[in-house]
Amino acid sequence: MSCSYFAVWGNRTENNSLFTARNLDWADDTGIDHFKMITLYKIPGKIPYATLGFGSHMGALAGMSAAGLTVHETGNDVYSPGSSFNGFPWVLRLRYIMENAHNINEAMTIWESTNNTMGMNHMISSSSDVPQGHPARALETMGGYTAVFMDNDPREASLTYTDPNTNQKIYLGAPLPNALWRTNHAYDATILSKQIEPDVPNSNTQTRYNILANAFRYYESIGKKITFYEAVNITSILGDKGDNFFVCPTQHQGKNVLSVTFQPEVNGGFIYCAWGNGDGDSWRPAACNPYLVFNMADWWNA
Repeated sequence: MSCSYFAVWGNRTENNSLFTARNLDWADDTGIDHFKMITLYKIPGKIPYATLGFGSHMGALAGMSAAGLTVHETGNDVYSPGSSFNGFPWVLRLRYIMENAHNINEAMTIWESTNNTMGMNHMISSSSDVPQGHPARALETMGGYTAVFMDNDPREASLTYTDPNTNQKIYLGAPLPNALWRTNHAYDATILSKQIEPDVPNSNTQTRYNILANAFRYYESIGKKITFYEAVNITSILGDKGDNFFVCPTQHQGKNVLSVTFQPEVNGGFIYCAWGNGDGDSWRPAACNPYLVFNMADWWNA
């Protein structure tokens, strides 16, 4: 269970577009892939929005709204003493944000007025906020507490691990301007103090974090603006495939069940989405399957 998300925008992308993504690495070959679903919600008086997931699940595993917002989640194993049923389950909370928020400030006001039921990592992003800068927020949470991060945050840059054998200090964070991402660990000191399995340099979550950092640095180094093609490619690399993130397995491996890239725009935008597929030995993780393209301008006002 090794989810990931990212947002990239501004001078890193073609036409200063916002691209966001989310991988759900959960459990392979459960049969849930027979019930793939995109659900479009049009509630009177509310902002239309779409969720990506499965027929058995009415919450937002990932989603995008007609206001140009996207919502994301990754797990984070924290001991959360404030966990409670007194609050929104996160999959419904993300839906509530999409149907009510027109921009990142409105989304954060809603977030801060509702309660975390447990510890997770989330992200909210808004295409209408790209011109002002900082259109995405990474939310490291536990019960009753949220740490909010923007791109290039010094808290992220300062996190270190000391090798017990060599006493060498290794920096674990690699924040960048105009990009924001998380896997399954935190950078906030309070969250870190409650994390059940503290991060180490060779952990799976740190490896995936570094893959994202290296991808953004690579495109910057060659002067390549990220388009939907590069954004989908980065998304697909991060999906769990078993032994190697860069190679799709030839046998039953990988727990990536949903892989989504968003290109949000107000009253438009595109969704690029893939699901895991198959049964038994024919199982294939989502990130190794074709990504379907949905032009949401055709749907918001249909």
